[in-house]
Amino acid sequence: MARKARAPFDAAPIVVQLGAISLSTSPISKLRTADDERRQAKRNTIADKLTVEAKALADLKLEEAAVEGERRMIEASLGPVRYLATLLGADSETIRACCCC
Repeated sequence: MARKARAPFDAAPIVVQLGAISLSTSPISKLRTADDERRQAKRNTIADKLTVEAKALADLKLEEAAVEGERRMIEASLGPVRYLATLLGADSETIRACCCC
């Protein structure tokens, strides 16, 4: 009978019987388990970074909304000033220079 050559990691699995549960611990399954654990750890790290960056983005959006609201209030309060300047004959460059908008 011819003997079949095996790959280096194609060793016979080790089977452990604990009551009705049997566990197989072949070298390939150990490598797969280690690789799965490494990938899961990397996923968790990336998810944590995503959470931190999402929070920073939310904070920046809140700040942007506050600044935009303040800009609109200032622009609204300068509306009458611009209207009067236009009535008095000021050109648009002078109005922009005076109102800083």
